[in-house]
Amino acid sequence: MPSGALMQNRFPRHLLVLFACLSCAACSTPAGITPAPQPAPARSEVESTTETAGTPVAGKSDSGEPAAAPAPNKWAEPARQVLLPHCGRCHNGALETSLARAKAVYDLSETAWYARIAPHQYDKMLQRVRGVEAIPEADKSMVERFVGCARDNDCTD
Repeated sequence: MPSGALMQNRFPRHLLVLFACLSCAACSTPAGITPAPQPAPARSEVESTTETAGTPVAGKSDSGEPAAAPAPNKWAEPARQVLLPHCGRCHNGALETSLARAKAVYDLSETAWYARIAPHQYDKMLQRVRGVEAIPEADKSMVERFVGCARDNDCTD
């Protein structure tokens, strides 16, 4: 095979060398210059919800102000167990598959996982749970009770 035919199927060598040099230059710092150390993020930036002395502490609200701790909800843990297998792929910060925009609404790995849910977002949660045929009716009812308590302050059995 002529050498010209080989060059048609290859990336030009001079461009490969240029790309390699630029890649190395972009990832290094000039000699004698040390990057300034970055301050560690505040604890509230690292974990939006933590547990301190047994009391859940909520993260920041959408406005950036600290969000109030959610009211106790006796159905929060049972609802979490229902949601984990169906919603955890995106809403569980402990998994690599979690999505930032999903965790911004709720993160099932947090102690007070429902602290940032806005009232209108509970409707979407119910809509999605009701649409999953694999969730038994008793479990759907548990999530509905959780939402009733969290959104409507109806915490009766």
